[in-house]
Amino acid sequence: MCVMLFYSDSCTSCNCNPAGSLTNKCNERGECDCKDNVEGVKCDRCKNGTINLQQNNKYGCSGGTYGIGNRRSIVIGFLLGPLYL
Repeated sequence: MCVMLFYSDSCTSCNCNPAGSLTNKCNERGECDCKDNVEGVKCDRCKNGTINLQQNNKYGCSGGTYGIGNRRSIVIGFLLGPLYL
């Protein structure tokens, strides 16, 4: 049996990406527990539709539904000038 932060019979290090994983721990197959907008065995990629993997982002990557709305706002603001609601 391996110590914490290691997995498999050979006790391989988990090597979870700290920017994309919730902890440094992994399961017995070496899969890390990813933040909401992150994927990959080691939590090292942004999910489709998200960008900019950052450790200080609680979701891991920015974008998704909120990102689409923000991009629309930027385009509208560029074309029409600032809009105040």
